[in-house]
Amino acid sequence: MIHLPASVRVYLATSPCDMRRSFDGLHALVNAVMQMDAFAGHLFVFANRRRARVKILYWDRDGFAALLSGIDLSQAKRRKRYSRSSAEGA
Repeated sequence: MIHLPASVRVYLATSPCDMRRSFDGLHALVNAVMQMDAFAGHLFVFANRRRARVKILYWDRDGFAALLSGIDLSQAKRRKRYSRSSAEGA
């Protein structure tokens, strides 16, 4: 789990991104397309065309870069909700 300061903003790219891009490619997208500074300490989220996979680029203020890549949203499972039957409550 990554603990982020309260000042961190999350920016979502609205156009699809090639999931083969690395740090440098995503950094170039942030600079050229979003016209933002990737070193500002915010999260930049990129998704593929089907919106099934995401990559998250994060540079903290200490110069550490994190690229959370290949998060497959199609395989994510929801927690089951259990309902009580009427016989249990009696």
